[in-house]
Amino acid sequence: MKKIVLVGLTFILFASLFYLLITLPTWIVRLKYKIRGTEPINNSLVFPSTNAKNDISNISTNITDESGATKKVYRFPKDLVDNQLFIPKINLTAPINWGVATDDASLLNSLKTGLAHFNISSLPGEIGNIFVSGHSSYYWWDKGQYKKVFALLPEVKNGDAIYLKYQNKPYIYQVEETKVVKPTDISVVNKTDYPVISLMTCVPIGTAQNRLIVRAKQIYPQKSQVSQQRENNLQTIPKVW
Repeated sequence: MKKIVLVGLTFILFASLFYLLITLPTWIVRLKYKIRGTEPINNSLVFPSTNAKNDISNISTNITDESGATKKVYRFPKDLVDNQLFIPKINLTAPINWGVATDDASLLNSLKTGLAHFNISSLPGEIGNIFVSGHSSYYWWDKGQYKKVFALLPEVKNGDAIYLKYQNKPYIYQVEETKVVKPTDISVVNKTDYPVISLMTCVPIGTAQNRLIVRAKQIYPQKSQVSQQRENNLQTIPKVW
């Protein structure tokens, strides 16, 4: 009996050490955020306003034209390059790889160089659901540079802003929902009847037990074309850790 207990405790110890070894970089990122908040916003990604705070409350302003009509003008971070996503809340800037197949091999290969857009989902400028995934943690010895790109995604809340540039056109989104779902809940990938972007990563850290979904509605531009989004034939939401 004592031998069985000893073997069990040894297994738990080594499993815990292995888990810590894999996830330590992500835990460090999250601890720093809790202590200090985000690092200063990249100077090249600031809004064209001296009083801008890089949050949803300062992304637009009302102006009055010569006729006396009032209209809303949106600000966009300058120097955000094409095919890049920016979340001021967590000071995240990352490239998006568009049109990635949803098999594990294709996704993992794409995630080495940035975020992965599911090829069965919509594209910016279309009415539908742009589905983008990213690692929250991954093997630290892997060659990829984006192993913990979504480490702070759980800190993004309703009302926060998300920016991206696609085909040199700016898009602005406002988070409207965050939730954790099971891998079998493929409804989060389905087409929507208005333009949204859904960001996904695996949770808890270092596991593929559940999927965190951050969904944001498009607020600029206000018009989009009809989507040709492909049929969702997934059985489960692919794991990305």
